[in-house]
Amino acid sequence: MISVKGTILLLFLLVVPLCLTILGTEPYPAIILPYGGGSYRQQDQKISVSYKVVYAANRQGQWQEIDPVSFMKPIPVQYFPFLAATNFGFDSLAQSHRAKRVYKFLGLKKKDRPKDKQELTDWLRKRLASHQMQDSTIRIVTYTETIATDTRELLSKDVTDERRIQLH
Repeated sequence: MISVKGTILLLFLLVVPLCLTILGTEPYPAIILPYGGGSYRQQDQKISVSYKVVYAANRQGQWQEIDPVSFMKPIPVQYFPFLAATNFGFDSLAQSHRAKRVYKFLGLKKKDRPKDKQELTDWLRKRLASHQMQDSTIRIVTYTETIATDTRELLSKDVTDERRIQLH
């Protein structure tokens, strides 16, 4: 009987966060599962890998890469790629078709919160200033590297996207 109760409790503990995630919110603290597993498509003995790098202008006006660990402190650095993917929260990730249907069914709408965006802008400006950077613009660059799988040689490195966030 204990295993049935335990199974029901575990089901409840895992289904509720799943439903909240589908609705576009995430409970905190959350049950965090391991991250990082995945696969790459190999084509003609090559793979392509994309990643984002965030830059800010230093006091002399030259673009300099931001160190994610020190910039994000105390936020875990594992969140940095997701923040960069959404332009640090100024853009939203596209909702899945299923989430849109659930929102419509429940009559919910996404809220645009100007106060939150102002708090985010202020936080980013303070973080840039604490790193001796100009606090007006952040540049997010997406690089795509093509690597030969047999020789592990870097074949190409291209800029596939570049965005600038104005913090005025």
